[in-house]
Amino acid sequence: MNTKLLKCIDICKKHADKKIAIGCTRLDVVDYYARHFRKQFDRPVFVHTGSLSKPQRVKLLKEYEQSDNGILICTQQSLKAGVNMGYVDIAIVQGLRWNMPAISQWYFRFIRIDQTNVTTVYFVNYTDTIESNLFALINAKDTIVNITEQRDDCSLVADGFDESILDTLLSYVFSDEGKVNVGWGKQKIQ
Repeated sequence: MNTKLLKCIDICKKHADKKIAIGCTRLDVVDYYARHFRKQFDRPVFVHTGSLSKPQRVKLLKEYEQSDNGILICTQQSLKAGVNMGYVDIAIVQGLRWNMPAISQWYFRFIRIDQTNVTTVYFVNYTDTIESNLFALINAKDTIVNITEQRDDCSLVADGFDESILDTLLSYVFSDEGKVNVGWGKQKIQ
């Protein structure tokens, strides 16, 4: 088992009484996670991909909502517009897409203005990899957009985001003229 899967399993074990949704970016990852979660847990595991018909989707999501502690494993792209799932307690972003709106569109299905519970969002990724560089790049882009729009909430940085991840990614080189060149990444392919 890979360490991302183990981390997601660990999060689910810590929240055994909660409804959890795991958003993957690829179908093979959804299948891989579903196989391991069904072996690992004695709780309902639901799989949602874009291949489901509308009646199948409605049935599956209704069963998931009625479960006490179900785990929904899906592709981030599979939850269609209009799907409101404010009853989800934990959302795990297992894989990153190339921009924050695409990622946040998925987890905002679980964060609704009228919900009574609090939804916690986890981003699970490896450090010192292209993926962590992508996460830092997405975060930096989102932060810059927020600053330029003069917002106070710098999303990922605001509440509990460990900014030290940026220190592992950025390199600063000073030129002879005193200019700063910022470089991204220290990925280690092993």
